[in-house]
Amino acid sequence: MSARPRELGFADGARAFFGGVGWILGTPSIWALAAIPTLLALALIGGTTWGAFTLGWHFIERAGLLTPGGVTVSILRAIVGILLFVVSVVLGFVVGFSLAQPLAAPALDRLAKKRAQELGVTQFVETRPLATIARSVRVVGLALLVGVPILLALSLVTLLVPAAGVVTVPAKFVVAAWLATWDVFDYAFGLEALGIRARLAWLSRHGTSAFAFGLALAAVALVPGLGLLVLPFGVAGATELWVKSRG
Repeated sequence: MSARPRELGFADGARAFFGGVGWILGTPSIWALAAIPTLLALALIGGTTWGAFTLGWHFIERAGLLTPGGVTVSILRAIVGILLFVVSVVLGFVVGFSLAQPLAAPALDRLAKKRAQELGVTQFVETRPLATIARSVRVVGLALLVGVPILLALSLVTLLVPAAGVVTVPAKFVVAAWLATWDVFDYAFGLEALGIRARLAWLSRHGTSAFAFGLALAAVALVPGLGLLVLPFGVAGATELWVKSRG
C-alpha cells in the first residue's frame, strides 16, 4: 500500500480541509452517510434530556418532596422543574457529544473509504464495526485524557491572571485544533490500521500541514450551528491529506 511519501506544507493542510467540505457538499450520494453523526448526536441529546427529566421528576413525585398545594409550593415546583430541565439538557449535551462520534465511527470509516477510493486508493485494512467503535473510543479517550487537563490549566491561569489571556486564549485554540485533528484523522489512519506511534510519527512528519488543517477545522467548528456538521467535513479532508502524503 505504501508509495513514495510526499512532504506536505501549510497550504496543503488548509486546502485539504476545505476540499473535504466541498466534496461533502458536492456529493449528494454521501449526504445520508455524512448526516449520521449529527442525527445520532441529536437523538442522544433529546433522549437523554427527556429521560433525565422524566426520571428526576418521577423521583421527586414518588418521594413526596413537593406535594401540590398552595402558592408557595407551586412556585417551588416551578423553580425545581426549571432547574431539573436545565440539568437534564446539560447532561443530554454531554452524553450526545461524548457518544455520537464513537457510535458513528463505522459510518465515518465508510466515508473515509469512499473519499480515498475517489482519490485512487483501493486497498484497505478491513475493520469490523464493533472494532471501529472501540478504536474510536480509545482515540477520543486519549485526546480527552491529554487535552482536558491542559485546557483546564490554561483556563485556571486566565482566571487567576486575566492579563495572561492574550497568551492562554490563543493557546487554548491551538490545543483544541490539535485535539480535533487527532480525532478526525483516526478514520484515515484506520484505513491502514496505524497504531499510536505510527499516527504520532505521521503527524510529526507533516506537522505544518496538520497544524493548518487543525486551525481550519477548529475555526469552522466555532461558527454557531456548524459544530455537529464539521466532523464529516474533517474526516473527508483528513483522508484527502493522508492520500496526498502517500505520493
